[in-house]
Amino acid sequence: MAPVRRHWGMVAAAALLLLVVGSAWASAADPAAEPRAGIDADTVDGHHAGPSNGVKADRANRVLWATPQGKIGAVSLPWSIIDKHYLGTEGDTFHFVPGAELRFHMDDVSRGTTLINNTGQAIVRNTTGGPVTNRVVIPVNLPGMQSGSYVRIVDYRLYYRVDNTADRIDSSWLLKMDASTGGHITLHTDGTDRQSAGWSSYVNTCTVADCQLSWPSAGFVTIVLDLVYTGTGDPHDITIGGVLLRVSYD
Repeated sequence: MAPVRRHWGMVAAAALLLLVVGSAWASAADPAAEPRAGIDADTVDGHHAGPSNGVKADRANRVLWATPQGKIGAVSLPWSIIDKHYLGTEGDTFHFVPGAELRFHMDDVSRGTTLINNTGQAIVRNTTGGPVTNRVVIPVNLPGMQSGSYVRIVDYRLYYRVDNTADRIDSSWLLKMDASTGGHITLHTDGTDRQSAGWSSYVNTCTVADCQLSWPSAGFVTIVLDLVYTGTGDPHDITIGGVLLRVSYD
C-alpha cells in the first residue's frame, strides 16, 4: 500500500503546484504590447527597397489590372493621384440642397409661409401686405474635410422663379459661421435683382480665402435671400427650387 499512497501524494502535490501557479498567472497584469515594425505599401508590393518618407505626394503605389489575354499589367502612380481618383477628391464635386430646406429668418417667421411641392421646391408666400422684404435662410450641409483634403466652395447656382415680375430676389449672401466666435463670415454678396417669371437660375462664385472650410472658421454654411414682395398671396409667390454647390479640394 505504501507505493499507492506515495503515488497519490505526488499527484496531490502536483495539483497544488498547478493551482498556485495558475492563480499567480491569472492575477498578473498583461505584458506590454511588443512593438512591431509598421507595414508600408511601398515595401509590401516589392518595388521599393525601403519604406516611403511619409509625404503623400512623394509616395507611390502599384496599380494592377488584367489584360484581355489574362495577363497582369502594373504601373506605379503617386499616392496623390490614387487618393483623388479612388477616394473622390479628383476634380469638383456637386452638392444638391432642395428648396424644401429653406427656413424663414427668425425676424420674419410671422410674415409668410412656405409650401413644398412634389419635387422639393419651396413656394415662399408673403402674408403681410406689401411692399415688404422677407428674409429666408437655406442651410447647407458640407464636410469640412474629405480624404485628408480641405473642402473649398467654388460657386453655387440657385434655381428660382417669380409669379409676378414686380417681385424679386433682392439680395443673396453666402455666409459661413465662425465656430470660434459664433459670428458669421461673408463669403459672397450679390445685390443683383432676380425677377424671372420663367424657370431660371444664377451663379455666384466664391473666391475669398474663407471659402475653404477649415477649422476654426468651420463649414457651417448658409445661403441667405432677401425676397421683396409688392403684394400678398398666390399671385406674388416666389419659388426657390434649390441650390447646387460646386466644391473642390485643397
